[in-house]
Amino acid sequence: MAHADRIAEAKARVESTLKAVAVANDAYNEACRNLAAVKLAVARETPHPWMGMQVYRVMKGEKVKHRIENGVVCFKGYDTPNYGNPHIQPGSYYVLVNNKTAHWLDNSWQLDLL
Repeated sequence: MAHADRIAEAKARVESTLKAVAVANDAYNEACRNLAAVKLAVARETPHPWMGMQVYRVMKGEKVKHRIENGVVCFKGYDTPNYGNPHIQPGSYYVLVNNKTAHWLDNSWQLDLL
């Protein structure tokens, strides 16, 4: 077998493998999108007990005795704005303060019973 034939055969294998990788990558991306959609649907079906309710937290500062933040517990979907916090991932619950900023819903927030 001549050198040119061996090179052509090796190039053909590379191209064939590259096509297989592209097909596998497309299938992987589709599977990831499906997984994300299922996770989002499950999160929506099992809402946080405080969903839509008013919450508050008291924050202490160096120069201020207390600062109180109030907000509403919301669900983050793919079409939800970031409200200044792009780190909150879709499928999570967050607190929307003054319809302007999003904050993590953590143990510092309390349910506003009044």
